Amino acid sequence: MNDRRWLHLGAVVCVVLVCAPVFSGNWVGGHEGYSYLWRTAEVRAQLVTGTLWPRWCPDFYWGHGYPFFVFYPPGVFLLGSVLGSLAPGLWWGLGLAAAVGCLAFYYGTWRWARALALGPGASVVAAFLASLATYRFVQLWVRGDYAESVATGLVPWVLAEAQALAHGDAERTAHLAAGARLAMLLALVCLTHTLTAGMTCGVLLVMGLWAARREWVALLRVGVPSVAGLVLSAAYWLPVIAHASLVRFGDMVDPVEGSVSYHWGDHFPTLWQRISPAFGFGDSLPGPEDGMPMSTGLLGWGLALAAVWLCRKPSARERLMPLLLGWGAVQALLLPVSTPLWEWIPGLRMFQFPWRFLVLDTLFVAGIGASVADQLDDRLPSRTLLAALAVLFAAPVAAQCWSHAADDPYPIGPIGRATLEDPAGLQTLGAFTDAGKHLPITTAGRNEYLPRTVAEPPRQHPASQGAPAFPRDLGPAREQIGAWRRWQVRIPEDGRYEVSWFHFPGVRANVDGVEVEVGRSEGRGVIALDLAAGERVVDIWYEGTGAMRAGAAIGALGWVLALGLLGWIRRGAHHDEAGHDATGALVAPQG
Repeated sequence: MNDRRWLHLGAVVCVVLVCAPVFSGNWVGGHEGYSYLWRTAEVRAQLVTGTLWPRWCPDFYWGHGYPFFVFYPPGVFLLGSVLGSLAPGLWWGLGLAAAVGCLAFYYGTWRWARALALGPGASVVAAFLASLATYRFVQLWVRGDYAESVATGLVPWVLAEAQALAHGDAERTAHLAAGARLAMLLALVCLTHTLTAGMTCGVLLVMGLWAARREWVALLRVGVPSVAGLVLSAAYWLPVIAHASLVRFGDMVDPVEGSVSYHWGDHFPTLWQRISPAFGFGDSLPGPEDGMPMSTGLLGWGLALAAVWLCRKPSARERLMPLLLGWGAVQALLLPVSTPLWEWIPGLRMFQFPWRFLVLDTLFVAGIGASVADQLDDRLPSRTLLAALAVLFAAPVAAQCWSHAADDPYPIGPIGRATLEDPAGLQTLGAFTDAGKHLPITTAGRNEYLPRTVAEPPRQHPASQGAPAFPRDLGPAREQIGAWRRWQVRIPEDGRYEVSWFHFPGVRANVDGVEVEVGRSEGRGVIALDLAAGERVVDIWYEGTGAMRAGAAIGALGWVLALGLLGWIRRGAHHDEAGHDATGALVAPQG
């Protein structure tokens, strides 16, 4: 079988093994529960009304609203919404998004290995090892973090372009094309999962500095497109920077007494967890009692030892040493020995769980394994054996995930299905449940996006029995479309009236068709309006802020320029004398 057919057959094998539970028809939400479904439903409900980037989630928190997508990138939810419209339901749409991420990771790792100048067969080994690593199963079926899983699929594509820019020897137009692709790919990672993007930026910085040892301009070739990628994703991060002080962002990382800790210092894996082949569905608990898999895997450790042994040869050392050093740095980040580093670098604290760096562990092991296969002269038996071992080690894990899905741990009943079609049902779903803990209400485990103007988080649905009464509350809205609501009410006397919708920058209001100033109630943090007595029509909607519009404009302009640059280069491609491999990645011409 030729390498290309073997490559595509491997893609099918990996998707079936990793994403098989998707096709069980059950929702396997892991630690995230139903939250990804509710978020995707909320996004789709606004997409159909013409809101291309939903930011305010009006149905969350019992209808008080929640600025979830002001602070969380919408990429996977937009993808899930689109795919869900082509599938039997939103859970199928998210499952297909997971399969797309798996395919992207598989082919991206192969492309990255090719950019490392590895042979096509060895690069297939890399794709197998990365796609079937334990942490890929953990992302989907233990943690249920679809955003991180899909964003992870884009990371090796970014690294492939960075590798070409750092070490490629080609003409300016080829570098420009690779730079434009790097910028757009990094922007997509930023628009899908923040922490994966931060991790990727750190790797790009290290790659640029490493390449600068040989040629200082390599740092610019990697750094400038990376900065451009951040510009292209300004629609996300600019509002985050502008409005982070308005919400309880610190609750994500600050220790909270009497609650499950999300503080990074409580979540270092133990040495036993790093080598144990056991697979379970733990709960991200602090300390060593957590049963969640955090291992590199026996195959990964074996490949690392083989690489160290092969480093005796100078030819192998030159290729393997950077990968081994990167892998060693990741091992340090995963263990308590790196505590001073976590305390010194503020950005690391936002990762909450050191084991998130298993994403990089997975990629480095894949690169090391492919390099080991390449050192064996890329013989078919040796690379086939490594790929077969990857499948063999992954098969029991895949079987456990299948079994877990068959148990239907998160059944979607009739009410849940109706809510996915009309997310307004979230306003009453779980009406008697503590809002600070119930994900369908806030879809954020720590209430970290709750406006600071809310002195005390509501603990009950506004209409539930025993909820405090507010005589000047306008009550439930008469109509709602997306992030717009309308009240038709009789106002008994002039005064200040409240609406059970959290106040946040970007909210606007009309009374009888005339725009009025939007205020807020003290303590409750909900919208307050001065209304005159009589029959009144009150319209309230979330329009967004100047920071959001500025970020969107900057990002859109950046995308137009990047796509225009690629188009210009493609038109003149026949004049380009730089070599490209079959993937389109820039490679140095061979003598």
